[in-house]
Amino acid sequence: MNPRNLQSSVLLNQNQLQNLPEQSVAASLQAKGELALLNKHFDKGLDYFNKALSLEPTNFKLYFSQGLSLFQFAQEKQQKKPLLLANKRLKTAAQLSPNHLDIWQAWSSVLCALGFSYKNLKYFLEAHEKITQAIDLCPLQKIDILADLNADLGSIFLHIAHYSQEPNDLYHAIQAFGKAADLNKILSTDVWKDFGLACYRFANFVNEGRFYFKANQCFKNALSLEPESASLWHLLAQTFCQLYTQTHDEDHFIKADEYFALAAQRSPKSLDIWLNWSSFLCETGKNLSDVKKLRLCIEKCHEALNVDPDHFLIQAICAEALSLLGMNLERLDLIHEANEKISQIIEQKEDAPDIWHCYGSCLQCLGAYFKDIDFYYQAIEKFQIGLSIDRTYHRNWHAIAKVYTAIGDLEQDADILYSSFKFYKKALYLKKSNFYLFDYAVALAKLGEMKHEKCYLEKSIDLFEKALIIQKNAIFLYPEWLFHYARALDTLGDFFEEESYYLRSIEIFSQILMIDPNLYDVHHHLALALSHLGELTSAREYLYRAIHHYRLAAKQENENDTVLLDFALTLINLSQHLYDSAEIEQLYRDAEQKLFTASRLGNTQAYYHLACLYSLSNHIELSMCFLEKAVKVDSLPSVEEILQDDWLDNVRTTQDFHEFLSRLENSRNLEEY
Repeated sequence: MNPRNLQSSVLLNQNQLQNLPEQSVAASLQAKGELALLNKHFDKGLDYFNKALSLEPTNFKLYFSQGLSLFQFAQEKQQKKPLLLANKRLKTAAQLSPNHLDIWQAWSSVLCALGFSYKNLKYFLEAHEKITQAIDLCPLQKIDILADLNADLGSIFLHIAHYSQEPNDLYHAIQAFGKAADLNKILSTDVWKDFGLACYRFANFVNEGRFYFKANQCFKNALSLEPESASLWHLLAQTFCQLYTQTHDEDHFIKADEYFALAAQRSPKSLDIWLNWSSFLCETGKNLSDVKKLRLCIEKCHEALNVDPDHFLIQAICAEALSLLGMNLERLDLIHEANEKISQIIEQKEDAPDIWHCYGSCLQCLGAYFKDIDFYYQAIEKFQIGLSIDRTYHRNWHAIAKVYTAIGDLEQDADILYSSFKFYKKALYLKKSNFYLFDYAVALAKLGEMKHEKCYLEKSIDLFEKALIIQKNAIFLYPEWLFHYARALDTLGDFFEEESYYLRSIEIFSQILMIDPNLYDVHHHLALALSHLGELTSAREYLYRAIHHYRLAAKQENENDTVLLDFALTLINLSQHLYDSAEIEQLYRDAEQKLFTASRLGNTQAYYHLACLYSLSNHIELSMCFLEKAVKVDSLPSVEEILQDDWLDNVRTTQDFHEFLSRLENSRNLEEY
């Protein structure tokens, strides 16, 4: 904010406050000094001022007028010495006339200017003291003056907050601006702008949408006074960016995009506008896997590079968007092109955490494309370099967490998956984000499933529900959030053996089917949840429904060995609840066919389940044969599970099984030894 605006009302009263007799020598010297300053003769003007004060050393009006003249000269010439002298003159004026509110207001303006010049918080803190004194002196009936003073107070708090980084200072600024607006609805453009900035920055701290909406209204009020201001359109666009990030409301995205365009039209060479616009498009395109937004991001980056071809960060954002586009389109050429570009950029600019983030993201895309952990670890290295430059850059914390989750999932390594948690926590500490919360919940669910530990699943459910409470329209915008939530509920149902978890999971999967029937393998997971509920309750209707969805899942992916294996197990499970021998035999045949197909597709677990199937159908020799095969491919469960498996009851009574079990225990004892 230009401090000149803070003292405009004071300058208007300068002539009224002098009231010196025309014949006074001091007044004549004062007038000559002011004229000299107007003619840019600083030393000459100061000499006249000093002579005037030597004649009337206790005249507060002289000190006040000189302070204002020196302040005005300093503002025009951008010099520090006149500011320091203005500060001294106004200090003396306040000592001589402590009940003159215009002196205190002018003094606070000078102190603000000193704060800007020296970039020093102490001057703004002193300015706060002076403007508070002016407010205390102002009669309540002088509404316009009181409004101006509160607006000045709000601006001072805004600058204090810039140094302190304390949300409380921003809150005080909002209160002061609010009081000014209540007293006088007609505020200046700069006051509305500062009011909006205070609301915007406070909203960033507390993550509350109502302050973004308040900021929007302030910026719109400022635009009504200055509609061609590119900076105001830019601020309005940034506010809607934050609202979109918080609410994911498509209307907010459309408005942000529209206001960026209006800002760019008014200032096409402003790199800040192009940079923020392209960053917003890149981030939303990444979060939504939205090819259209990524292409728009690249387009805006090219517009920016037409203004400054050597802008490294814009080049880096363009490379990241290109890499993400390649990953979503499965275009390896685009990913390689992006990595070549970012490698060249980083050689020239090594001290920017956001550029290292873009570099890591490009490598992350290579890792995702090839399912190669070497690329993933290279990505982590780049993100960590970014953190070594700026530990508060939340995107790098989240990116490392996401990559560790991908590696842990790929390698089925619980320790690696667990190591992602501290990075998620740090990212969430630095930035409250639903996307971060969701990714953390997914990682917890994966670990809970991998380690069969309910504590991780329960924590995962808690985070999913927090994210979904905040994001009430997630079912339409992000059905994948609901998908992972439903999976976690289904897995938790296995631990507690409670219908409620399965029923909730089934309900959510059914909702997802209506919104996006092609999302992941939703038919498969809905079938799993139904089969688990059917197994728990012995209710055949759930098993029949499960079979229906398995058929649809198998139709979508006819070579998915996991779907075929789960399908077969549900068929066998249903057979145990039927009495019609013909129907049972048919279920056995269908299950057998699916298990054989799964084994041919490489699923070694099918051998053990074939052994169970043949035990149920009293084909004892075949059952033993497949138990032996399961041993060879190391797909047998533990001895305890084998002994407790009801489906092996028929074979378990045979001598062959006892001999097999004895050999198995001996071999495992030798391995342990």
